[in-house]
Amino acid sequence: MPHPSHSQPELLFSGNPFAPASSVQRDAVRRVSPRIPSLDQASRRPVAKLVVPGGNGFIGTEICRVAVQNGHEVAAFGRTGRPALTPARHPWVQDVEWRAADVFAPDAWRDLLDGADAVVHTIATIREHPDRDVTFDRVNAESALRAAEAAVAADVGAVVFLSVRDKPPLVPYAFLSAKRRAERALREDHPSLRTVTLRPNLVYGARKTGTPTLAAVLNQAQGMRPHPYATAEGRPLPVEFVAAAAVQAAVTSTMEGTLTVPQIDDIGRTSGLVDPNAASTPSLAPLLVGLGGTALGAWLLRRWRAS
Repeated sequence: MPHPSHSQPELLFSGNPFAPASSVQRDAVRRVSPRIPSLDQASRRPVAKLVVPGGNGFIGTEICRVAVQNGHEVAAFGRTGRPALTPARHPWVQDVEWRAADVFAPDAWRDLLDGADAVVHTIATIREHPDRDVTFDRVNAESALRAAEAAVAADVGAVVFLSVRDKPPLVPYAFLSAKRRAERALREDHPSLRTVTLRPNLVYGARKTGTPTLAAVLNQAQGMRPHPYATAEGRPLPVEFVAAAAVQAAVTSTMEGTLTVPQIDDIGRTSGLVDPNAASTPSLAPLLVGLGGTALGAWLLRRWRAS
């Protein structure tokens, strides 16, 4: 079976202050969408309501934080409801409407879509447990399509889908196949939706154990050993930048298509949604205190897969 292709359409939108489109791209967008707002209109980022399936996860909580701190209304749900973040240290948590709900039971969360402008889907798994109905296809693809169906029924205009550029190490290709199937189905089965797909690789941050060190190892490996996670096009990204790109995609009506790693990085640095100087940073500190490179690398990969 051939591996999933990376040759998906890249982001097409007009008036993008982050990664200017070519003249061919601009013409293509204008042909599809003749009534595109000007740059000034698109860059105002009006207050929007976002619904975040999987909003209590590592990336989902950061998306909720960035959205709330930029003045947007946020509702989020997951099977366990509100994340274990204390209001004293994370006051923004109190400004999110949290709900414990299963994406496959839409009656439990459908009302959250009332008045919503976009759905930002962050549900995913890198490990299968078929005995618990946790499979790549069900969690990584079907959950997104269920959310999109509910969005269309509620007249929500946009879906932002968190995908991935390359298959993670030690994870079966079925993981990536499910992500690609969801991307295709969102585009082809729901043409009325404005769909933006984010394709980061490793996303790192302090709340995801070991990822800042793994990111540092991958950054150091660029140019030394060929690996898609250790290239400029597939480099690790801080969770703050991925969250900023997701929020920007949700509230910018002219954005549609696929956001690449460099585009996500650029949005994180230039959009003003997050402070680039406060973003998570890669760290080789555990290696430098003598934990042993090979053993630590194997441990980090195991933790990354398990968490």
